[in-house]
Amino acid sequence: MVDAEKYKTTILVAGIPVSVSLNDHRVYRLIQHHYRDFLSGSDSKLNIEFDIKEGSNVLDMSAHFEQRIVRFDQIGIRGFIDSDSGKGQFSIAVDRPFEAIDYCIRVGYALLAYQAGGLMVHAAGIMRNQRVYLFVGHSGIGKTTVSRLSQDGIVLNDDLVIVMKNENGWFVSGTPFWNPTQVRPTNISAGLAKILFLKQDTQVYIEEVGRGSALAELVASVPILSGSEYYGSGLLERCVLLLSEIPHHRLHFLPQPSFWQEVLE
Repeated sequence: MVDAEKYKTTILVAGIPVSVSLNDHRVYRLIQHHYRDFLSGSDSKLNIEFDIKEGSNVLDMSAHFEQRIVRFDQIGIRGFIDSDSGKGQFSIAVDRPFEAIDYCIRVGYALLAYQAGGLMVHAAGIMRNQRVYLFVGHSGIGKTTVSRLSQDGIVLNDDLVIVMKNENGWFVSGTPFWNPTQVRPTNISAGLAKILFLKQDTQVYIEEVGRGSALAELVASVPILSGSEYYGSGLLERCVLLLSEIPHHRLHFLPQPSFWQEVLE
């Protein structure tokens, strides 16, 4: 198993520290570079150890839940994350180990965010006037397009953010989970102003969205946990609470920055 002191770093997202230990210096350098805006010296909530070996070009990231433990048992990746005990251990045998490690870290943050009363959400988080607007939608709906058109705003992340609640209300934090085709994320947090469910259209306008539709779309936009029966009812309640406290609408938009006129009204 990995010598935890050999190559170790700590990532901090939404105030939640996760440490990563591994036995490959090249991959360690990739991690340091990719997460460089989110590194920290904080004590960790979760420690994940990776034993990296030579392997195949097959990367199967399917996982299964054993209540609060997530397990991977594929040809190229075997291991678990137990957020209750704060431990994770993996054997990685694929030719692109960073991708596997990055996904495991995402899983860890999905679990820890939920335990802290929040959610990881597939959405673009864009800050204007010190408040964050959350643009929710499935892959290809236009989250990156909306982000690239937001020159007057700060993009926290154009695909994956963490939404949490504190004594002052709900706030959104950027995450370091991205790829070169996306907008580079920003390590900041700010209060949540609105949730906009995206719909590409031939004109720009905002309409009310029914609570049932909004709830179904929000739940479907929560990665990893939405596929778990164990988290099902709690996830539903968390999304109901969020929608009951934050204004939400459907945004019909064109690939033009004019949508902000509607959003900010």
